[in-house]
Amino acid sequence: MTDITEARRLPPAWWLPASFTLLLLAFSLLPQFRASPELTWSLWGACAVLALLQGRLLAATSQDGRELKLQVSLIPSHYVQAFVQTCIYVYWGLYWEQMRHQAALILAQIIFAYAFDMLVGWSRRKTWHLGFGQFPIILSTNFFLCFKEEWFYLQFTMIAVGILGKEYFRWNRDGRKRHIFNPSGFALSVFSLGLILSGTTDLTWGAEIATTLANAPHMYVAIFMAGLVVQFFFSVTIVTLFAAAALVAANLIYSSVTGVHFFVDASIPIAVFLGLHLLVTDPSTSPRSRLGSAVFGALYGLSVFGLFEFLRQVDVPLFYDKLLFVPVLNLCVPLLDRLGKSRRVESFRLSVLLQATRPRRVNYAFMTVWIGLFGWMLASNFVGRAHEGDDFRYWQTACDEGKRFACENLVTKLELTCDNGGAEECNMLGVLFNRGELVPLDPLEGVSYFDQACRGGFHKGCQNVVIQAVFDGNVTMTSAGVADALQRLPAACEDGESMSCFLLGYAHVHGHGVPKDIPLAQDLLSTACNMGEAAACAELEKGLGTIFFPPGSVPNRP
Repeated sequence: MTDITEARRLPPAWWLPASFTLLLLAFSLLPQFRASPELTWSLWGACAVLALLQGRLLAATSQDGRELKLQVSLIPSHYVQAFVQTCIYVYWGLYWEQMRHQAALILAQIIFAYAFDMLVGWSRRKTWHLGFGQFPIILSTNFFLCFKEEWFYLQFTMIAVGILGKEYFRWNRDGRKRHIFNPSGFALSVFSLGLILSGTTDLTWGAEIATTLANAPHMYVAIFMAGLVVQFFFSVTIVTLFAAAALVAANLIYSSVTGVHFFVDASIPIAVFLGLHLLVTDPSTSPRSRLGSAVFGALYGLSVFGLFEFLRQVDVPLFYDKLLFVPVLNLCVPLLDRLGKSRRVESFRLSVLLQATRPRRVNYAFMTVWIGLFGWMLASNFVGRAHEGDDFRYWQTACDEGKRFACENLVTKLELTCDNGGAEECNMLGVLFNRGELVPLDPLEGVSYFDQACRGGFHKGCQNVVIQAVFDGNVTMTSAGVADALQRLPAACEDGESMSCFLLGYAHVHGHGVPKDIPLAQDLLSTACNMGEAAACAELEKGLGTIFFPPGSVPNRP
């Protein structure tokens, strides 16, 4: 149901868009915007574009004498989606600091979207509809792709492309002009393709967004519960259900053939799970028939599966898998509806649910099936942190056994977990770069990962930093990271880390980053030797104070 007030003529034609433009301009006074010149210029540029469009609109209306009208249209699907998406944002923001930082930027985008949409809408017709439609567009877009502050003008451009796509790409459905593409899905797809072709993914938070969603505990359950609210009111369950079912089936077939999981850390990655709730459930851009909706959802799930494989083969960031195919599916909507309503299909009576005539009861039935499927996915660890692919050791074993893409997935898993604070995974990445195994040989990159592991509290990371400085020469002893690592070694030695005792003792023998202290070195090396550290025993046997380390006793990388 849509609440619509009577269309009214605007007092002066510039009043409402000018107010939004001035409000957007006021954001440049906030400390967050003033601290970044690039962000401030992006904001001013967006305001300048709005001012130019407003001037053009005023000139056009003065020339043809049009009366611009405003119609308040409160569409429940818009404000309900805005509410549940906001709830997910708030929960996510509790566990990702950058998300809290993005709040003001998202609000600025919403203001820009209102001003831009009304100016574009009035330029094409007399009446513009005021409601909550801009909220789901902005919130959905930022759930999957957001440009960093230095390039934030591209974020405003992406929003503009989504609105222009909604305004200009239309067709007749059920006797009314409707937009063809999901606005956020269209903009995300266009910009994803541009980023892939230009190799500029690092301008965005896309990769971080796709992984940090899982930082919040029980995020799958949170998204599922939020989705149930929308599904209850607007009967879109069938799309999400069949998308998930297609992914489940494809995963099970792949695992049975290859012996490993298809995706890295979940059988349905968290960002894909969010996508099948947001990107393909817009009632305006999805099929109306039940069979058409089922095929639509299944095609989305299979497209994600296929795109992930393709992107992996061409070495492109994998998080684009859920974004690229949405506009293609939107274009298939009339065909799918004709398929669902054709007599030939109806004659097969494919499913009692798909042919039933009471929409609300049918939706409740599909919700029941969806709840059961999701419950199974949770109980079987198909999704969630208990999924075995979420542990890098699973991929390490699979890599050793030569399973398909297991080594690549091992590196991916290590990188993802390291970026999210996994110190042990950072240390292992450092070892791989130091040895040139599975990744190009790059000792300096290895040192950076060792340092990250050390700062994360992983003792072996600190040991490797010191080894790189003392024995391999890949970093100087005056480096801040080496000094920090040396300071952490005593605690690690007390915790029974024999290598830490040896390295600290050796450093005191030669004065590497610490005062030269032979008695202390003797104690530390004796402790390490008693713990079974062969390098410490060798150092004691040759006599303390020798400048060069004896051949064959260089310590192994822990």
